[in-house]
Amino acid sequence: MTVNHKKSPAVRIPPVPMMIAAVSVLILFLGWQFYTYFVPHSPPAESKPMRPEFKEVNDWITQKAKESQGDINRLSKQDQQMLSDKTRGNGAMVLKNIYDMSQH
Repeated sequence: MTVNHKKSPAVRIPPVPMMIAAVSVLILFLGWQFYTYFVPHSPPAESKPMRPEFKEVNDWITQKAKESQGDINRLSKQDQQMLSDKTRGNGAMVLKNIYDMSQH
């Protein structure tokens, strides 16, 4: 009768540098999470003033939104075409949104 004296396969422990790297990554991740959620951040910077040519178009669209009460069908065909050109085909949506914002 033979006796098997082989050791059972032991659980391999990862090498020390790998454990150090894993702990370092964990600490960095937790630090980043802490910074993101618990450190107060400065408010966003104020936006730059609108360029004059954009302000002109915005004022025109706002005027047309008030005149038409946000309904593109109440505008003349010429104004509808101009609005479509200035908003790249999104005239009805822009007109309605600007009118809705002016009501609040």
